[in-house]
Amino acid sequence: TGTTQANHTATPGDSDGSTAVSHTTSPLLLLLVVACAAAAAAAVVAA
Repeated sequence: TGTTQANHTATPGDSDGSTAVSHTTSPLLLLLVVACAAAAAAAVVAA
């Protein structure tokens, strides 16, 4: 319970901002990586 309570305390406050940023950045970053990979693959195919 102590560990859970400490974890819950850290999650809404500290990790909330970090998690929000992470969840926002991760898909965008992943999309950017995929887009770059697709562009590179297209360039290779075109070449």
